[in-house]
Amino acid sequence: MDDFLLRAMMGGVLLALAVGPLGAMVVWRHMAYFGDTIAHAALLGVAIALISNVIPMTLAMFIVSLSVALTLNLLTRDGRFHADTMLGMLAHGTLAIGVLLVAMSGDIQVDINAYLFGDILTIMDYDLAMLGVLFAAVVAIITVHWRAFILMTIDEAVARAEGIRVERTKLLLTMLLAATVAVSIKLVGVLLITAMLIIPAAAARNVARSPLQMVLMASIFGAIAVVIGLQGAIEFDAPAAPMMVTSAIGIFLVSALLSRVFKSRA
Repeated sequence: MDDFLLRAMMGGVLLALAVGPLGAMVVWRHMAYFGDTIAHAALLGVAIALISNVIPMTLAMFIVSLSVALTLNLLTRDGRFHADTMLGMLAHGTLAIGVLLVAMSGDIQVDINAYLFGDILTIMDYDLAMLGVLFAAVVAIITVHWRAFILMTIDEAVARAEGIRVERTKLLLTMLLAATVAVSIKLVGVLLITAMLIIPAAAARNVARSPLQMVLMASIFGAIAVVIGLQGAIEFDAPAAPMMVTSAIGIFLVSALLSRVFKSRA
């Protein structure tokens, strides 16, 4: 196997393993559009990094994504607008501003499609190290705060009654999502990271029998989608990221079918 393909495979699997637990949280808490908003906002971070020429791109995307998430948290406390309205406004507003900033900066020559759809085949050793750190951080934080995340997902009032600091736990989850988006944009792009966050977790929900099973299966399904997607991209000379997402959709359909078969036999 070529070195670049091996790096792409390792990077994609590491990303899938890190994204799986977060995807389960996103599905449980109905935060799919929230993740989409953070991903769109990351493009504004790309624009700021390119224009400033001094801020590391991953850091810029993380700061912007986290800032948007915190702003969203404040705005949704205003009862005049539903959360969906705020999510739509921030998602498309930040994406549009990011594209405009890049387009209006004449000195910057950049292929915006590379950030919209990613290119996992260009992953370098530095990116692999970042993904390794991300995976370790996600596993460590979710393991330590597992009970808090589960109680908060079941019912925030119950979580508070059990002594869980719900707002701090929410902030922790938001920071993990922002960091994941910032690190993974290069691999699957702004438009596809949400798909990799949600689809493997949704597939796992079809067949899992417990929260822990769902978390583990979401990571495994994501890793399988990465491997199949990369092989398909090479076989058919197709873009890797869309092929990975298509593979994830295929896994979801199979899991839905298996779920119906098992229920009919029960």
